[in-house]
Amino acid sequence: MGESATPAPLAPIDSHNVRQACAGICLAGETQNPDVRPALLRSLRISDASRRIETIRTLSLLPGGESETATTETLDSGVDENIAVASEELANTEGQGAVPALLDLLESSIQKS
Repeated sequence: MGESATPAPLAPIDSHNVRQACAGICLAGETQNPDVRPALLRSLRISDASRRIETIRTLSLLPGGESETATTETLDSGVDENIAVASEELANTEGQGAVPALLDLLESSIQKS
């Protein structure tokens, strides 16, 4: 756990192999070490949907405002599957604190239609 476990998931997170990357991302969530956040934020920009979804879930487990901000920003991504996962994870981890972000998303989607 923590800092001593950080090197293990970093290499797989940046891997071109999707299965290895998803395993590293999941492991990063298990360690809950915020030092892996930069690698996870890079992973959010990769086009593979399964990697992005696992990354969103893992970010919701990490402590700190940057993780919460990244998860909330995913609500504005316009990618339905990302929005669904981010909404679910915010609701699971933030409880009632997620309601304002989810209401903003709903309001913006209504205005776009």
